[in-house]
Amino acid sequence: MKNKLFLDLENFIHYSDSPCCLTDSSGQPLYINKPAQHIYTSLPGSITDKVKSYAKKNLATSESLKISSEQYALLRSIVIDGENFTHVTIKNIASDGFDTILGRNINSIMESLQEGVYITDGEGFTQRINHAYTALTRLTKKNVEGIHVLELVNQGIFDSSVTATVMHDKVTSSKMQKINGDKICLVTGAPVFDEDRQIIAVVNSALDLTELNKLQDSLDKSKVTLKHKENELKRLRGYIVESENVNSFNMEMKRINKTCEKLSKFNVPVILLGETGTGKSNMAYRIHNSSDRYDKPFIEVNCGAIPETLFESELFGHVQGAFTGALKSGKVGLIESADGGTLFLDEIGEMPLSLQVKLLTFLQTNKIRRLGESLDRSVDARVISATNKNPEDLIEKGMFREDLYYRLSLVNLKVPSLRERMEDLSSLTTYMLDKSNKKHNLKKRMSNEVFYYLDKYHWPGNIRELEHTIEQMVVLSSDDIIRPYDLPCKIFNDDTQNITSVGRHDSRVIDSSSEMTLKEFLEFHEKNFLSNHSNKSEDINRLSEKLGVHRTTLLRKLKKYNLQ
Repeated sequence: MKNKLFLDLENFIHYSDSPCCLTDSSGQPLYINKPAQHIYTSLPGSITDKVKSYAKKNLATSESLKISSEQYALLRSIVIDGENFTHVTIKNIASDGFDTILGRNINSIMESLQEGVYITDGEGFTQRINHAYTALTRLTKKNVEGIHVLELVNQGIFDSSVTATVMHDKVTSSKMQKINGDKICLVTGAPVFDEDRQIIAVVNSALDLTELNKLQDSLDKSKVTLKHKENELKRLRGYIVESENVNSFNMEMKRINKTCEKLSKFNVPVILLGETGTGKSNMAYRIHNSSDRYDKPFIEVNCGAIPETLFESELFGHVQGAFTGALKSGKVGLIESADGGTLFLDEIGEMPLSLQVKLLTFLQTNKIRRLGESLDRSVDARVISATNKNPEDLIEKGMFREDLYYRLSLVNLKVPSLRERMEDLSSLTTYMLDKSNKKHNLKKRMSNEVFYYLDKYHWPGNIRELEHTIEQMVVLSSDDIIRPYDLPCKIFNDDTQNITSVGRHDSRVIDSSSEMTLKEFLEFHEKNFLSNHSNKSEDINRLSEKLGVHRTTLLRKLKKYNLQ
């Protein structure tokens, strides 16, 4: 009884334009199509003897093809082309027969597809690839057709075989496959069954992951950027308000602000020095926001807040499987996320010494390499760094590379502390009070008595501490007017409480809409200052020397303000 595969081949031979003959393992003809009959009858001798004589020459190849004699008998065929007899091997016959098994128009269908298609028979021998597969992998039909997939793996053309997995599991399977040495593709193999649930073919589709990887990288960058977007918007709004309403009266601060305006026009590295809380990160953002990179990411990295074991991965990124616990999709580093924009490295002095070399390489080449990757990636990011430590001391102690410091510090800017710019305290306080009121939907005002304590305090936390103090009083004060007892204890202390009596002389308060003139402002605080010191039982000569003012001038001012 003829099985289905035999019927398929007989059907193919019947409609083939080439002269074909199907024989069993002994060479006995089983089916001869009309073109072959026409040629055989024109030759002397019986058809059976002629078929056997030609088949006998090729039976020896069955062992080298490593197939059973039953399969060989079914698939062995003789093709007679013109006057020459050509014995065709099993891979050719299987290739020709495939069109009949899967459809006579399979070539047209395959070539119309944009994705690469790779087809094997049920035994794993390669039967077809389309032009898209050739364009993707640079493999031609000559390279692979008729060759078993495991042989292609042994040759290094494939690093693994999806077909072998499908044949073993008899289900659709997908995996990342390296093809022809360097091409990474997502290959999906699907089995084709006959009526008896036997696999007669495996159809693989190959998708180039290069573009997908680019899209994934872009998506990862967007995720990192979005994490900073809300802070960027808040910071941007804050700087717009601050730049419009807060002007510095300190000469050094004015000079620094002008320098920042100049630096924003040039893509040069800047290092900001100064105590914690002086506004170094704000200044870095101001440089970025005034530059032509203002619409690109501003990525802030606190080098002191990232664990050393994760620092390299966070800063430079990693690929899939780079280390235990690495994300399966890999990760874009913070440097790469700043591409086109600005990378702000806060507390640069805390960066591990082992990573300073990699950062130096990036500054020299504008290229980074993800953890576990062999290829470099170009990144265009402006670098601004900051530290509250003395870089020269760090270099001397061997904690910071000297060559890295010179790379980062084309321009050095030292931001003054708040106690070095106390002439700005009033304007900063007014701005922060207004900002906190808007944030919490309140209308609190501040008595001038409070300002005296703010002015007397030494502010170790600088502007950040001032802002937190103002907001704390706005939130916790029970009155609409903030008074000295609303201040934190460290500011409102026993040494300064005698100033509370000053409130009896002037009940005005500071708020964002104050109409006090400069002269009134100076006289008010001069009176408060003299009142505080004149209450102490001290000789007038010693007091004038202590306050740095002539005795006659001091007496005149005390008389002006009716002070003893």
